[in-house]
Amino acid sequence: MTILYVEVDVACASFEGVAWSKRTPRQVERYDNTASGFRRFAERVEAVRQAEEANVIHLILEPTGGYQAELVLFAHRRGWRITQVNPLQHFLAVLQESFNNGAERRSILAIVRRRLSRYNNKRGRHKN
Repeated sequence: MTILYVEVDVACASFEGVAWSKRTPRQVERYDNTASGFRRFAERVEAVRQAEEANVIHLILEPTGGYQAELVLFAHRRGWRITQVNPLQHFLAVLQESFNNGAERRSILAIVRRRLSRYNNKRGRHKN
């Protein structure tokens, strides 16, 4: 099975992305964050999928203040796989691997987690 990965950066009014499978990454351009933009995007992704001879489309994006919600629903209805990446978890994982000194790493991670907890509490969010 060949998977076409499509990474998308979503903003309020538009989104853009890049697609790749076994070959060179291909830009899939910029589209309006609207139903007509989603349809144009899907047509382009489908053309790339056929050119790459991929069986599956896997959309990867970062949750961005809810701006991605309609695109995620659109992709889900088309049967695409979807991954929403949490950038903070990725950042913490990179930090964890970056430091050789375990005590230093634990100290920095503790600071980041405390600050995140304070931020979430101010916004009324629950701790994970």
